[in-house]
Amino acid sequence: MSSEDRPVENGDFVLAHVTLSDAETGSVYMTTVEEEARKAGIFSPDDLYEPMLIIVGEQRLFPKAEQALIGAKVGGEVVVELEPSEAFGDYDPNKEKILPISRLQKAGIKDVSVGDVIRIGDERGTVRSITGGRVRIDFNHPLAGRRIKVWMKVEGILRDQTERLRALTARYFDVPISRVTAKVDGDRAEIELPPAAYTKRDAFVRKVRLLSAVMRHMPELARVRFIEEFEVPKEKQPEEERAEEAREAEAQTS
Repeated sequence: MSSEDRPVENGDFVLAHVTLSDAETGSVYMTTVEEEARKAGIFSPDDLYEPMLIIVGEQRLFPKAEQALIGAKVGGEVVVELEPSEAFGDYDPNKEKILPISRLQKAGIKDVSVGDVIRIGDERGTVRSITGGRVRIDFNHPLAGRRIKVWMKVEGILRDQTERLRALTARYFDVPISRVTAKVDGDRAEIELPPAAYTKRDAFVRKVRLLSAVMRHMPELARVRFIEEFEVPKEKQPEEERAEEAREAEAQTS
């Protein structure tokens, strides 16, 4: 059996398109498929629309959904429905809080409207009502208490160590896999980060998280080297400066 024909096994690095929807209403909550996102009205130019890395058994997605991938082959589709307890949990009325608007302002939140999703500290909540200077915020997950339908299509199973490292790097830096260059040689690895990765404010924290994941999922690696290449801008020559000034002057008079 060739590696392409081998089905997904526990511990495999799987690249899969994923769509999460409400099992009862069909409303799409999240998808990695751009066409589906546009159709559902949830498209965002800031989101990545490419297969998601799922490490089967990692329990980063949903345990039941990950286990449902076992036995699937590249090109295969898997659909599983999750009870609230298997997905985002049951709805907890105690997670609804009423806060004075002044508390939000201290947190840097000035203007709020019903339906806004805001972050206070480590919590994200949805504004349910605003009355008399007080705001009722629901800190439950938007899909808490709902049955969830998970659709997955296996696009690839990564067996090669270099490809696994590229996929992990793309995950922790939120960049397309195609933008990441990596090389594994024995117990040593080299990762060349694109500017979109190393210029993030929390790039160092992301590196630490990536290295932690490497320790868990690629324990054979003993050293990882990061490469960040910066292009130093050249000083303009006097002739170039004069030419640029002439173009600006011409644009102002035209």
